[in-house]
Amino acid sequence: MPASKPSTGPNIIVVIFLAVSLLMFAIAAISAISSGRTLAKERTAPGSVVDTTIRQATNGTLYYRPVVVFALPDGAQRTLQLTEESTAPAYEVDEAVTIAYDPERPDNARIKTSASTAAMWILPLIMGILGAAFLGAALFARWVLRSGDE
Repeated sequence: MPASKPSTGPNIIVVIFLAVSLLMFAIAAISAISSGRTLAKERTAPGSVVDTTIRQATNGTLYYRPVVVFALPDGAQRTLQLTEESTAPAYEVDEAVTIAYDPERPDNARIKTSASTAAMWILPLIMGILGAAFLGAALFARWVLRSGDE
């Protein structure tokens, strides 16, 4: 009686998990490079919170966004409503802050804090963890399929 050929059906799971793992690792690498480049070209300037705007979500929750003013190296003043928001005012009017901005696009600015810097690394971190999880699942599935063939 000839030996039965292993089914390719379950092997497709391994291939799919490996493909998803590679995709996650690629997204992690690209987003890490992007975050690194963004941080490398950022410049900082002293700034001040001049206002806080309030946005109400459809569920009634209030979100607060700081409006800041800071000076560019050429002396021009920029006033921006930042995209960061919180459910309680995070800054008081006239509070001094450090603004991190892209010199080529000064309207792309943020208040420089350890939390805002760490937030830039969330996507690479999550994608790296998911990539490792899918790689582990692929290796485990391959091990299970191999041990089932014996």
